[in-house]
Formats: sequence, structure tokens, C-alpha cells
Amino acid sequence: MSSQSDSEPGLDQQVLAAAQRLLAGSGVSSLTMDRLAAESGVSRATIYRRYGGRAALLKRLAEEHGLPIKEFDLDADIRGRILQAARTIVGATGSITFTVEQVAAEAGLGVATVYRHFGTKANLLRRMAEYFHPRRAAQELLAHASDDLAADLQEFARSMLHFMQSPGDFARLLFSGDERVRQLFRSAHNDQERTLNSLTRYLEAQMKAGRLPAQDPFDLSTALMGMILGFAFVKPTYMKTREDPERAARFIVRLFLAGIQKDTP
Repeated sequence: MSSQSDSEPGLDQQVLAAAQRLLAGSGVSSLTMDRLAAESGVSRATIYRRYGGRAALLKRLAEEHGLPIKEFDLDADIRGRILQAARTIVGATGSITFTVEQVAAEAGLGVATVYRHFGTKANLLRRMAEYFHPRRAAQELLAHASDDLAADLQEFARSMLHFMQSPGDFARLLFSGDERVRQLFRSAHNDQERTLNSLTRYLEAQMKAGRLPAQDPFDLSTALMGMILGFAFVKPTYMKTREDPERAARFIVRLFLAGIQKDTP
């Protein structure tokens, strides 16, 4: 990583050129501060000091270099920072009793900005649950299903385990029986059901394609989800160590598929 000072004349050109290369390659989503630091050879801390964050950098590129970065891209970046800040606080404390002021401070934004984007703390909690919920793994499974059943299921299990472990306290809240939490995360509770339903539809389609023997697809999806939850929460509680999602996903799917074949009449 470069040791350039913030005031070195070529620093702007170096960072902005790197940012433009990233944008040209994969669009706005590819421009993260970590990738920009690696691409430009300038430290992440220096980039933050000089440009004030990703949204400010995107705005500068749009204004000074005419890049087609729309206002909703900047808004989405700010919303993402707020949601990640809230998730970080919940994960660190294991509680939803944070304040909007704490979220704003964690995100490096003003309190008014948080309220402008989410309105209330309750709405922020709901949006956070929706944004980070593992339903996306189920949606990906359905949208990008392949002929390789084991690979599909391993990717699904791996995604679920990554969510549940990062950070674990946040995921535990989503799956908790606390009525106060369930009320605040009502949309997330509904998404849990949709995740199971999506997995059920995927398994049903695999049966129709002849890749799985005919059985009750909802029973199978419930069994698979139960195994994933066991490796995400039960085993780490007893072993006091975090499970490797890659290894666990392979083991779960092997056991799951072998069990289906063995149980077939």
C-alpha cells in the first residue's frame, strides 16, 4: 500500500482513475472502499480522509467527470451504510434497544439523514430485517437452479450459514421467540416462511425433473433447514467455536441427500 501523503499532487488522479476503472468494469456496485484502496495503491484511511466516504466520491465523479451516476445510486449507498451500522450495533450488543443517534454515529452520518431515509426506528428495524434476511439465498436458488442438485443445495446452505454467523446475534434475534422482537421483525418472520416455501418449490421441481425421489417436499425442506439451524446455532453453543460454512454445507448436503435415498422405499 502506498505511503503517499494526502497532499501529494498525483493522489487525486491516482484514486479517481482507479475509481473509474472499477466503475467501467462492473458498475457502481463494484466501487467499495476496500477495492478502491487495492486498485489505487492508496490506503483506505487516506481515501476516507480525502473524500469523506463512498457517496461523496461517487458524487464527485458524477459532477467533475460526467459519469452517469444517478441520485438513487447515492441514496442506496447511504441507506446501505445505515442498515449495516444498525446491524453492527445489534450484532455487538445482542439487543434491539439501540438509538437512532447510535446508528448515525456508527454510519458516520447525521441523525437527520437516518430519519430522512427510514422515518422511525421501528421502520429501520423492519428494513434491516428485510435487507439482511436469508430469503435472498432461497431466491437465488430458484433463480439460478442448475442440473447439479448437490452444488445448488451446498450454495444455499453456505449462504444461510454465512448469514446466521455474521453476526450471529443478529440472526438469533430473527429466529427468536421473543414476542417484542417478533412484532418489530414481523416482515422478517413472514420471510422465514417464504424462505421455506421457496426451498420447497425448488425441491419439488427437482423431483419433477427426476433428480430426487418423490417425497413430501415440505418435509424435506424443513429437514434441511433444521440441519442448517443446528450447525449455525446448536453446535457452536456446545463446541464454543464457529462452524466453517464451507465444510458444514458439504456435510449437511451429503447427509441430506444420502438420507433421502436411504428413506426411499
